[in-house]
Amino acid sequence: MAKTSRKRTNLSLFFAIFLMMITFMSFLILIYYETHKPLVIETKTGKIMATTVTRLGKSVHCFFGIPYAEPPVGGLRFRKAVPKKAFKETLKAFKQPNYCFQRKTTIDKSSEYVKQVLKYIPDLNHYFDVERAEDCLYLNVFVPDSGANKTVMVWIHGGAFISGQISHYDGSILAAARDVIVVTISYRLGVFGFLAANGSELPGNYGLHDQVLALHWIRDNIHAFGGNVDNVVLFGESAGAISVGYHLICPLSRDLFSRAILESGNPLVPMIMADRNINTEATLDLIRALCPHIAATQVDSRGIT
Repeated sequence: MAKTSRKRTNLSLFFAIFLMMITFMSFLILIYYETHKPLVIETKTGKIMATTVTRLGKSVHCFFGIPYAEPPVGGLRFRKAVPKKAFKETLKAFKQPNYCFQRKTTIDKSSEYVKQVLKYIPDLNHYFDVERAEDCLYLNVFVPDSGANKTVMVWIHGGAFISGQISHYDGSILAAARDVIVVTISYRLGVFGFLAANGSELPGNYGLHDQVLALHWIRDNIHAFGGNVDNVVLFGESAGAISVGYHLICPLSRDLFSRAILESGNPLVPMIMADRNINTEATLDLIRALCPHIAATQVDSRGIT
């Protein structure tokens, strides 16, 4: 009888210890989950989930491929972009977005150069696993894991308005080094971004209007990421710097940023300015080349849509 009682006591003690261990392990798992669960931000267009990386010993939350406009395809091609409609499901912003249409040889050469520059980044391949598509109006946001009310730096890439992509610019390093939020924006390039003709429904400069729409999205949503909407710095290089210069003098961009940095470019560069009549002829030549079944006499600027 005593042996049976002692055996039951030992079993009860063992069971109690087992329960304590399970409880302790569950507690550790809960702590790990709470400290490592992906950050989710709620914007006006929907909830967005980040991936987190370590840069310079600091955590940075990366939101890749946030859409700021509806895809510029079909009836929206060669038109000003329209704001992205709200989405119901949480957007898992883990993957670099498509890059805008351009000559593939140009982007391949650029990629090789950037790979040499960024070869010490552990997740380098992530920045080159991207596709080319017309559906390309996205932005990336890099947020340091510390506090709020931060300066926001908005990067416009260069490339002579015919090439470039935001996946080549890892804003997480700048975010960690200077404790700022970094936003990189994509915009339409080449024919898709700047096709124009007098007397037609092709006013041109869609790529610049894309940038304005992206700035509106940033103004409306960056506070949710911890950014100071009154301290937005717009900066860019080459064609990006030229774009920044345009926004400095454009009424459409007024109140969308507070400071600007122009690197190797300005809005007065002669080669960027194009006579509208010359643009129109170039557009007509392009149409004739791409649509040979249309007689040259049938093509004029009034018939372009």
